[in-house]
Amino acid sequence: KLTAHHDALRMVFSKTEQGYEAWNRGVQEGELYHLDVVDFTNLTDEAMLSAAMEAKASEIQSSIQLHEGPLLKAGLFHCADGDHLLMVIHHLVVDGVSWRILFEDLAVAYEQAIREETLQLPDKTDSFRSWSQKLSVYANSAAMDSEYAYWKQWNAAALADQVRLPEDQAEAEPFT
Repeated sequence: KLTAHHDALRMVFSKTEQGYEAWNRGVQEGELYHLDVVDFTNLTDEAMLSAAMEAKASEIQSSIQLHEGPLLKAGLFHCADGDHLLMVIHHLVVDGVSWRILFEDLAVAYEQAIREETLQLPDKTDSFRSWSQKLSVYANSAAMDSEYAYWKQWNAAALADQVRLPEDQAEAEPFT
């Protein structure tokens, strides 16, 4: 229900000669999400359980393929202390605000499922396509022209002053 409701969760990205191209799949196009269900109830040693869960979580996360999707993968871990749900979504299609919205929608759907009601999520605000079209219009607007001039000037001043961003590795080449 979440992937049908949130367009960005159905995205895939293909490499082209011009770079990468995003494609928003329809609800009937390919696997919308993938769920691994794992039984860890026999692992009573806390260290072994933690290691097994971490290994499975890494496996799930590393299995995301941008070009084929799905970009939402989950793990349901049955443990002696109860069940644990892991949701992994590629950062190209989710941010901090998006996570909050998804968790709210998941909570609504979960409560409806418990009460054996039809799953009904809140109305969509905008589709990904609508949002990206509006963003493109804004990016090419007069308002952004003034922003561009400001940041171009700031960048030139920063380069002239040799302002450097913090680095993890001192031997790394400076960003210009």
